[in-house]
Amino acid sequence: MCDFGKLDSNVRYRLFRSYCNSYHRCEPWLLDNSCVQEFCVAWRKGLRRIWNLPYNSHGDILCVFSWRYTYFDEICRRSMRFAAACLQHGSSLLRFLVQYRILFAPGVSIFGRNINICAARYKFKVSNFLDNGVNVNGEVRCYCYNLVSEDRKRIFEFLRDLVSCRDWYARGGECVLSRDEICDIIHYLSVE
Repeated sequence: MCDFGKLDSNVRYRLFRSYCNSYHRCEPWLLDNSCVQEFCVAWRKGLRRIWNLPYNSHGDILCVFSWRYTYFDEICRRSMRFAAACLQHGSSLLRFLVQYRILFAPGVSIFGRNINICAARYKFKVSNFLDNGVNVNGEVRCYCYNLVSEDRKRIFEFLRDLVSCRDWYARGGECVLSRDEICDIIHYLSVE
């Protein structure tokens, strides 16, 4: 049961997503805390290991491989959605406190700091966020989509196909290229 090395990369990724990718209660995390960055680095290392990519492969590969946002962008998205939900809550006291923390105490408040970090990253105005004029999911999706050029996306799609071929080859399949040649191409494309 513990020998996952022989499994297909897609299966390992699905297991990773199911059992090791919990975002539970990440909404109040302080986004500029170094521990969050260390956590994101560890997450990227885990994905590289799952996909059996070189340790120095580009981080933007992982978004394309995983069909998802980066871990940091997912935390940002959840943090913004939580703040937006608090701003739309039925309690006028809660709405006032959150709005006050975002507007007048951004340096000492988790809400204020996180919304300002997200506003800088996703290029929206805090006032628009307070007026419910920011589509949180759309902003994060657009940002992540624009991180990678169309040429690189095509290269990464080809790279994903090569990883599938490598995994298939390991299960006894035959191919025009040897497994070592496929691994060399994967290495070249992922660190280029």
